[in-house]
Amino acid sequence: MDEIILVFPDSVTHTIPEVRDEFIAQITRTKRRAAKESAISTFLLPVTLIIDTFAAVIWPFGGLFEIDAVWCYAATKGWYTSRKMTKRLGVRESRFKEYGGTERDLFLRFHQDADLEVLRQYIAEACHKKNPSMFDSVGVPPTETEVAKATGWKPVVRGKTGGKREEGETGWADEEWQRVVFADDLKAVADKAARSWEHWGKKFEKKPDKALKR
Repeated sequence: MDEIILVFPDSVTHTIPEVRDEFIAQITRTKRRAAKESAISTFLLPVTLIIDTFAAVIWPFGGLFEIDAVWCYAATKGWYTSRKMTKRLGVRESRFKEYGGTERDLFLRFHQDADLEVLRQYIAEACHKKNPSMFDSVGVPPTETEVAKATGWKPVVRGKTGGKREEGETGWADEEWQRVVFADDLKAVADKAARSWEHWGKKFEKKPDKALKR
């Protein structure tokens, strides 16, 4: 990866340096959390292996070790990726002027787009559905189709010849399948974002100063 493009709606009032600092802070928090989970899951590997070994005597269906191994792999990979990114993001000037990275040609580019407000409203409504008492409703929420249009997503034309169909080829079933998958992925991401915001909001209600530092 040579470049990261950060696209944000017009409702964001922060300056580009502030957006950049927040992005790097989020990666840093991800790195710390992934490092902690990687250490815990690695420590539990021999424990879960022993449990599965002894449990097999009375219960042939184990699985604790496999689950912990997957968790360990995901956490370690996340830690490695975030660590690599933070090392490559510098503070000197780049070909995108003064806010890009410098190490190993990883650059940051910022783009403010009014159409992204549709995505913000979609996620805001997901937060409201998750916890109505904590998050206000945006009114009539945008549909998955409206979000797809606003973000520039559209199905890929996949005919026998590649990106161009021959006479007689329709591909409507394939394109409809892509739309369904996009909608499902969008809902899953919005739901995950809503859970994350609700979790942070509860922490903020208890300890505002501590929550703002995370």
